[in-house]
Amino acid sequence: MNKEDFLIKQVGNERPFKVPENYFRDFAQQMMDNLPEKENARKPKTTIIRILRPIAVAACVCGAIFGASVYLMNHNDGNYQMASGNDMYSDEVAINQMMEYAMLDNDDFYNYVLEEQQ
Repeated sequence: MNKEDFLIKQVGNERPFKVPENYFRDFAQQMMDNLPEKENARKPKTTIIRILRPIAVAACVCGAIFGASVYLMNHNDGNYQMASGNDMYSDEVAINQMMEYAMLDNDDFYNYVLEEQQ
């Protein structure tokens, strides 16, 4: 005789736990019946701050975008200057800026110009 047969003979074949009739079918309705009523549900107070907060946030964002765009459009940090027309001063400034970028001094620039003319 093995252990399983011995246990069946001692305890029996009857299941000790049972589910009530229609338990799963009626479970949702029973749960809703056991919940407390929502009579005392708290509604959030409508205050002027709650109403104006999204408008204030939108105004701050628009102001920041406007301020940044005005600053970026008018800001000239002196690193570049657009040459306009045949203005001698602006051409000289542009050449000086190119020489600084290429790390050339006046002697290197004059030698380069003389080599090109020959």
